[in-house]
Amino acid sequence: MSATNVRNVSPAVHFLAGGISGLSSCMVVQPFDLVKTRLQQTQARALASHRKSPQGNRQSVLYYTVRKVVRDNGVSGLWRGTWPTVLRNSPGSAAYFAILNQFKQAMAKVEHYLGVHPSQRITQAASYDASRSPNAQKVVLSNTGNLIAGSSARALVGFMLMPVTVIKVRFESDLYRYNSLYAACRHIYAQESIRGFFAGYIPTLLRDAPYAGLYIAIYEQFKLSIPTLLRNSANLQLPAPVTGMTAGMFAGVIATCLTQPFDMIKTRMQLKPDLYTSTLQSAKRIFRDDGIRGYFRGAGLRIMRKAISTSISWTVYEEIVRWDLWHMGDSKEHLDLLTITRDIIHDLPATSHKPLLLGCFCGLTVVFLAILWPLERIAEYEHQSTSECSYRTSAREHLRRRGSF
Repeated sequence: MSATNVRNVSPAVHFLAGGISGLSSCMVVQPFDLVKTRLQQTQARALASHRKSPQGNRQSVLYYTVRKVVRDNGVSGLWRGTWPTVLRNSPGSAAYFAILNQFKQAMAKVEHYLGVHPSQRITQAASYDASRSPNAQKVVLSNTGNLIAGSSARALVGFMLMPVTVIKVRFESDLYRYNSLYAACRHIYAQESIRGFFAGYIPTLLRDAPYAGLYIAIYEQFKLSIPTLLRNSANLQLPAPVTGMTAGMFAGVIATCLTQPFDMIKTRMQLKPDLYTSTLQSAKRIFRDDGIRGYFRGAGLRIMRKAISTSISWTVYEEIVRWDLWHMGDSKEHLDLLTITRDIIHDLPATSHKPLLLGCFCGLTVVFLAILWPLERIAEYEHQSTSECSYRTSAREHLRRRGSF
């Protein structure tokens, strides 16, 4: 790679930007994730019996699932499993973006993985970022380079966070009634030992690694193509965040559709490890029970969730990195995380309003989580009381009918 005047952003900035972006996106799309898990845990026969009922004829399966969650646990029930999701997504996103940046820098040293002609690498990258910062230039990787970097980073981070993923999926399901994260960990270890925390890792790897690689390759291609297309067709130039979010949504939809079957296999293995024991056996069982459509149950929700979450997370991440390139001088290239955070807070009154809005959003998110947690506990107790009442009523009705015979 030829020498360039590109300033490398500190790894701490990538880590901080990734954590904030992961927190932002997971709070927005958690209801989609929960409903998708509920749909995927339900087999075709159960859904068919619902459709045959008079009530099922008037309600779609999606509406029925959402209505059941709200009826049993209240509106806050749609955010059940938020804490495991936050514990997974925020550190996971931070680690992913930091590791991805390291992989990209390493691969940029290999001429084979660089995209376009050497004389155009900086110019083409700057066409997207020049509207925000003259320093926001980067070396463009080829599609193969982006595919390998994204897949490798996701595979590594996915293994590190697999135990949290298993707990998250079980919290979102209604098959388990865990009162706390500690109770979930203790139950999984008692029933399945250490292997239980890595249930479904192979299908998760087959889903996440190709997804991440495909997403980055498609995202980078769209991000460079959209400004050129708009400029040539309508002489229009969109702001960088709008371009990034649009490219992120397109990339999310395409990559999600291609990896959906592995998501179904992964979910079944994590929810019912006694019935779905391996990747191949799970694939055969899903096909036997539900047919081809079984692999795409909950696909619409996952596509919507992924398109929204990835576009939000990548836009927030790149805006923070671009903000660092614009406001931080070259002398601040190697700062620790605490220094960067302190400087951002110190510079808030003299800079644009975007960091202030970002800080307000994070503060509101913390407040929301603090309010949501007791509401979720109250909803669980109410649901348990309602279930006990329903059980006693059903038992009395059963005894009354037996007596009438």
